[in-house]
Amino acid sequence: MLSSFNSQIKLQTSHIDQLRYIVFILSLISIHSFVFPQCQINVNGGFEGGQIGFSCPGHNNVNNPCLIDGEYIITNSVAGCYAGTWWLDNDHTTGSGNFLAVNIDDNVAANPNPLIYCTTVNTQANQVYDICFWAYNISGTIGNEPQPQLEIDGVLNGNSQVIPVDSSWHLVSSSFTATNPVTNVCIRNMVLHNGGPGFDIALDDIFIGKSIDSISTQNIGNSLCQGDPALIEIDIYGCSDSAQLSIVSLSMDTTIWASVQDTIEIYPSQNEWYYFKTLDCNPKMDSVFISVSQPLDATILLEDFCQNTINSIQILGDTGGVFQFLNPPNYNESIDPASGNISNGVAGESYVIQYTVGNACPSSFTDTVRCLDLPTGQISGWDNLCDSINTNIVVDLTGVAPFIFSVTNGSDTIAYQNILQQQVNFEANSEGNWQLIYIQDSICPGLVSGQALAKSEISGTHQVFSYCDSSLIKFSHNNFSQNCNWIIDDSISINSCSAQITMFEEGLHTYQLNINDSSCNATFKKAFNLEFDAVLFDIIVPSERLTWSDDYFMVQLFDISKNATSYEWRIKDKVYSNDEVKIPIDFGDSTIKVCMTYNTLNCSDSICKMIRILPSQNIYAPNSFSPNQDGINDLFRFYATQAFTSTLQVFDRWGSLVFQSEKAEWNGEIEKRPAPIGTYSYVLDYQLENQNTTQRLIGPIFLVR
Repeated sequence: MLSSFNSQIKLQTSHIDQLRYIVFILSLISIHSFVFPQCQINVNGGFEGGQIGFSCPGHNNVNNPCLIDGEYIITNSVAGCYAGTWWLDNDHTTGSGNFLAVNIDDNVAANPNPLIYCTTVNTQANQVYDICFWAYNISGTIGNEPQPQLEIDGVLNGNSQVIPVDSSWHLVSSSFTATNPVTNVCIRNMVLHNGGPGFDIALDDIFIGKSIDSISTQNIGNSLCQGDPALIEIDIYGCSDSAQLSIVSLSMDTTIWASVQDTIEIYPSQNEWYYFKTLDCNPKMDSVFISVSQPLDATILLEDFCQNTINSIQILGDTGGVFQFLNPPNYNESIDPASGNISNGVAGESYVIQYTVGNACPSSFTDTVRCLDLPTGQISGWDNLCDSINTNIVVDLTGVAPFIFSVTNGSDTIAYQNILQQQVNFEANSEGNWQLIYIQDSICPGLVSGQALAKSEISGTHQVFSYCDSSLIKFSHNNFSQNCNWIIDDSISINSCSAQITMFEEGLHTYQLNINDSSCNATFKKAFNLEFDAVLFDIIVPSERLTWSDDYFMVQLFDISKNATSYEWRIKDKVYSNDEVKIPIDFGDSTIKVCMTYNTLNCSDSICKMIRILPSQNIYAPNSFSPNQDGINDLFRFYATQAFTSTLQVFDRWGSLVFQSEKAEWNGEIEKRPAPIGTYSYVLDYQLENQNTTQRLIGPIFLVR
């Protein structure tokens, strides 16, 4: 019968019956619990039978687990006694069975080294017997630990053993040679009381009997490959016809039951020693070494190859193996067994290749490779670029995307990368006969054909070099013509193919390029917006009129300059780096100077503004807004604590009236067109509700976008 116990070990035996198998399963639960019925000569060693088979001389048996001096009990828990200083609530065998608990009399002067357990067993003269039991320190008093010691026929045997305070069961073992057919076996607690509580003890799983004499193990298998079983022969000598064994190695830690002569299977993964030990009072050990031949490891990396080429194979790991086809051997193609190269590959065919390496323990690895069709590319069409006619040049591609291809007219070359479409409209940037000079799909280089004709198109470009109050504009074009004329803002004419001009006004400007020669007559016109690197900033306060109870007001500072590389704020001779500051004010009217120092690549300047803080008033407006239709601060408007009627006038920086309305707000437009960025001023004549007096407010407006 072959019984499987885990993924690494199998036991072959014809001696273990169904009951023994059940005992084995239980042994896996508690490997420290060993029972050999053939060898044990005492009864009720686990105290599951109550009071039978033993005595506790000099102590009274009671039913209350909270023992007093000189009492004992068979129980499964003494936890909670003596204000919780006793905490034992599980036996050694199963965690829920019985054990013997003894409370040692504190007055041991009259009875030193008291007996705590005695039993009588039948023995054979001159026969060696083992005794082992488990002991637990109940009271937990450091310095007054119990010290059990074996006594045979009234004579102490071996040495006593201190049971420490650590909430654990401790194994105590010894052996003796019987001299009589009946032997009295006792356990004493070897203590001399030195005052105070202590020495209280619990006992469980007391075994008295013959132990296993010896164990022999032998590897009867041959040299192994990884995954093959190793056969280990086990011979057990002693009183028992079976034994519980512990098997330990670097890769295994388990227990089994084995009969007198058994063979087990172990599935090792590496060369290592296996150590066998009997789990009884007097353990016996033996060991075997198992040698395993490790399989070779390799990875073959195949790349799809192009028709009329040889496939490329890369081997990671062990080399020296053999290649072969796995698909049916009816191909005209052939494979080199040493390199794996395929000759006469057929386009569109897939090949499954197997690589086998190793002799004693061979390993095989497979992968699939394809022989691919060559891609093609064709260019066709024409494009009259000078007259700005839409392009008619097309590149048609076949193969596996993405594609790479290049086109040239002999002087200019354009490369296209990672093209996913099968057809591409080609936009020529100069005249000439354009041809494909290279094409490749995701794997293979391909074949090219065709040509396309393109005439030149003109376009002009400009570069802006901004300064604080001006900009240098440089103009250029991409046409081959040398007969050029530039017209700036419909008024300034420059007869040169390269031109430059310094401009001193911000806003919208235009330039026009005119080409007139034998190959092309065309015009290119473009508009651009010009902004200087001016030093500009904005200030926002809750209100320019504050109540006298305030001792400071919040100011938000905004940098709205162009291309700032660095700036700082200076308020009342103090430098600020953040954009929101608290500024102290004095009683009465206050005027505060706020300055900004600003640097760019071409401009370094400073600008200051004055903020006047007035007594509390009923109407006010922010001094800036940004009408860019983003829903934030798009209107310049007045706020009041009560209803009012008004007339609003807005003037530009030259004093011209640009807006007037009976509503106290402005949307930033002049004659329904966006007003330029800059500084404006307002005049508001207003009359509060229930008042007959018209009042006037005058102040600045800063328009930003």
